[in-house]
This record gives sequence, C-alpha cells and structure tokens, in this order.
Amino acid sequence: MKRSRLALALVGVALAVGIGPASATGNLEDVSRGADSSNTNHAVALYSAGNIVIGATTCTTVSSTTSTWHGGTSKLDLLTIPSSTWAGCTGVGGAHTVTQTTPMRFHSTGTATAGATDLITGHVDGVSINIFLSASPAVCAYTVTGSASATFNEMTQRLTFVQTPSMPGLTVANATGCLGQIQSGNPAPLTGSFSMVFADDKINVS
Repeated sequence: MKRSRLALALVGVALAVGIGPASATGNLEDVSRGADSSNTNHAVALYSAGNIVIGATTCTTVSSTTSTWHGGTSKLDLLTIPSSTWAGCTGVGGAHTVTQTTPMRFHSTGTATAGATDLITGHVDGVSINIFLSASPAVCAYTVTGSASATFNEMTQRLTFVQTPSMPGLTVANATGCLGQIQSGNPAPLTGSFSMVFADDKINVS
C-alpha cells in the first residue's frame, strides 16, 4: 500500500537526537523483489549505460557492485550506493580521477503504485564526489556535493540521474585551478543511467 506522507517527521526526530542528514526526505514506500516483500536487503550491481556526466567531467564507465535495495514496508532509504568505481573520466586538462566519498541513497518523491510499470521520481542524497586532474591534482581539483534528482524505472530497472545545472541541489565545492572554468558555489550536473543486475526477480516500489 502506498505511503503518501512525506517522511519529514522522521527526519525531524533524527535531527533532534543528532543523527541523519537534513536532506533525507521522501515518501515512505513498500519495496519488494518479485514475491518477496519481507524486511530484507537485496544486493544489486549497478553498471552505467552510456556516459555519466558529473560536474565538468565525463566518465565512460561507472559501476557499483556493493549496492543494496532495502525491502519491506515504509522504507525511506530505498536504495543505498555505498561506493562506486569511475573510469574513463576526462575534463579540464585531460584525464580525471573520480572518487565517491560518502554513501548515496535514493528516496522517492513521486507516485508509486502496486503495478510494475511506474517511473518513480525522487532524488539521491549524500552525493560527495571528489574529482581531480590525474596527472597533477594541484592543477585542477573540485568536489561535487549535495542532492541529485533521479528516477527509477520499474520496467527497465534503471536508475537515471537527471540533475542539470539549472536545478538546485548539487554544487561545486573546494575548486582549485581548472583554468578558472570551475568555481566553488556553482551548480553542477549529474546525468546518466545505470542498469541493475539482480540474482533473480525485479524490484517493485509501491
């Protein structure tokens, strides 16, 4: 059954006792894998389907083999991406090294039904990505941090980042060098899709 209420009360309690980020908002959803709706974590591997753009850097291959969907009822954190590997990254000055430094979590803010064809809108919180010029970090380095708009397509089982520079949420921090083309405080994009590989059945959010 759909939980339409926004989980702001939960976040307020977390902040009152000094835990949890203020950005961790979203709908409380039921998550199942196939017929399994139990309170169980489901391991999943994510693989980029095409280029991923982060800030002023483009990467050809991004993956996470340690991610988890959180099954059960009334879930705020639907998907956790604790770490990822970024390869084939280029930007200002040449090849870039890209590193995820904190776990990222997908939260739903759109409509989810019992059907298996929903496009779930939401955001990925906890984004903190360090980026630097591989040959000389002192020449160009910056961090992309904040919350990125994203969707989960139940039919294709794809997570897609849709954060553009015109949208609030992600910003550049700690920018150094980069020929002045990347400035701290500027909005940052995060775009691209990830396919998901499970051991068996698909994920359904309702």
